[in-house]
Amino acid sequence: MQDGTKIKSGRGRPRAFDREQALLAAMRLFQTQGYSGTSLDDLANAMGIKRSSLNNTFGNKLALYQHTLALYEQRMGEQLTQRLFGGAELAESLNDYFSALIAIYCQEGGQGCFFTTTLPCVLRTEQTLQETFMANHTALESMFLARLQQAGHQDEQAEISAQLLLALQHTLSLRARAGVSQAALLKLSCAAIARILAA
Repeated sequence: MQDGTKIKSGRGRPRAFDREQALLAAMRLFQTQGYSGTSLDDLANAMGIKRSSLNNTFGNKLALYQHTLALYEQRMGEQLTQRLFGGAELAESLNDYFSALIAIYCQEGGQGCFFTTTLPCVLRTEQTLQETFMANHTALESMFLARLQQAGHQDEQAEISAQLLLALQHTLSLRARAGVSQAALLKLSCAAIARILAA
């Protein structure tokens, strides 16, 4: 999806570039090298633009990273929210959600979740990123809680179950990053969901 942004190509007319694809390239680099290990020159090369154009379009490295986090959150929401709220039975919906989530986490050799594999290392040094992480954490927990309440789970136990489901999501991401197989992650996910719902 192109947004009409123009990048000067040296000679002749400026060329348009695909903003979303450029951000996806930056996201992949951040996820591979980490925030601290990724330079603006690395990012410009991966995104196919000059460093001056990167600065003019996205701002500094922190601002660019925040753009990639926002895009990741948007894309994950589009792919997964319907799965969580689409099924008639709670267990079916949760298994469908986590199955799709695991498939995403295991892409490209097992990258895991962009948030949980890149954000923790920089939370202590960037206040705005702490806020971003906690906002995402709260949104996910609230989403699980809403689905549990939709199925009739109430009170403190529903809140605890929502927290456990979020914890499951985090551990699946880290295990995928560590190279655990998709089949093993699915087995763990199904067993954990059954235990959480039985509590």
